[in-house]
Formats: sequence, C-alpha cells, structure tokens
Amino acid sequence: MKINFPVVLDGGLSFPLEEKKISLDKKLWTAALLVSNPELIKEVHLNYIKAGAEIITTSSYQASFKSLKEIGFNELQSKKLILKSVEIVEEIKKKYKKNIIIAASIGPYGSYLADGSEYEGLYDINEDIIYDFHKKKVDILDNSKADILAFETIPSYKEMKV
Repeated sequence: MKINFPVVLDGGLSFPLEEKKISLDKKLWTAALLVSNPELIKEVHLNYIKAGAEIITTSSYQASFKSLKEIGFNELQSKKLILKSVEIVEEIKKKYKKNIIIAASIGPYGSYLADGSEYEGLYDINEDIIYDFHKKKVDILDNSKADILAFETIPSYKEMKV
C-alpha cells in the first residue's frame, strides 16, 4: 500500500463517546463497546472520516487477551472481539467506498493494568511477560485486514524493544 503524505489521522474514541454520555469506567474502556454497542464505535469512526480522516485507528487499544479472560472471554471469543475492531472499519470502508487506512491499535501493558501506568511505564515486570502479553494480539492483527499496526502510548524503552 502506498501512502501519500501528508495524511490525516483520526482522533481519539473516548472524547466523542464521553460527549454522548457513554461511561468508559470499565476495564476495557472503549473496547467494551465492541460488545455492548459496536454501532456507536462505527458512528464515531464515520464522523472522523466525514471530517477528513484518512487513517482510522481501531477500538482495540484496551482489548487484550489477559483483560478479556478476566471478564470471562475464552481465547476464541477474545480473538473474535479483537478482530471485530478491524471489521467495523473495514465495513465502513466498503459501504462508503472510502480509501482509508486501517490502523490496528495496540495499547501497552499498562493499559491492561488500567491504573494510568500506560503513561509512565512504571510496571516492574520482565520482558518475557511483556512479550507474552503482546504476542497473540499482534499476530492476530498482523494477519487481519488492517493496513498498519499502531503501537500506541508505549511508555518505556523496555516495552518498545520487546
């Protein structure tokens, strides 16, 4: 895929959702809507496209196998939910015949902790734990219809190296 620069990236999901009075105080944050209200995620993505965004970031930032397991998802259900974030954008792309780039969002280990540490990287874990945390999700998104992987808010050199 050839990208012609400059290119316009969408904005965050949380602010437009909070403007609609959607509570994001769950461990999955915006990814919780992949289960409860995927149409709302689609609406936010579409609004960004209408505003000129050419890259849409999926709602998978907070969705990890570890966090999904803790709320009762098995591995297959977790995989489907993570892929659903890409499929929502792909559906918009096809339906509206938009030439947009799908950026599969991958949040840091700290996003799983949901304690703000994704901004500091002050979690004392070894590289193997970080690697295991990311491996399945990265593999799934890398083999999806996403055009690029967007590692977002990676707060530490150790995590970036992994």
